[in-house]
Amino acid sequence: TVVKLLLNIALAHRQLGNRAKAGENVDLALQQARKRKLVIQEAEALRVLGVLRKDEGKLAEARTLFQQSLALVRSTEIRGLEPEILTNLAQTEAEGGDDETALKAIAEAI
Repeated sequence: TVVKLLLNIALAHRQLGNRAKAGENVDLALQQARKRKLVIQEAEALRVLGVLRKDEGKLAEARTLFQQSLALVRSTEIRGLEPEILTNLAQTEAEGGDDETALKAIAEAI
């Protein structure tokens, strides 16, 4: 779908160090997912946006985005993305110094 394509482009820009282009493509992906009511793809877009914010050192914003993504995934019966989101959340918590919460998220992901 167009959402997945935009997210792949965003991740490619991230790998190349072009954060602005990465962010633009994630924003477009998020808009398209919401417009089309694609809950799982919206969750994935929020997760990728969280990764970008974590890269920027914006841990509180990243945490919020991961939590929003997790809530969306848990509102569906399709839970395949849940472990990846929990892992991202755990990494963010650990980077912020909250090892206990990071370990809980990892345990939940397993």
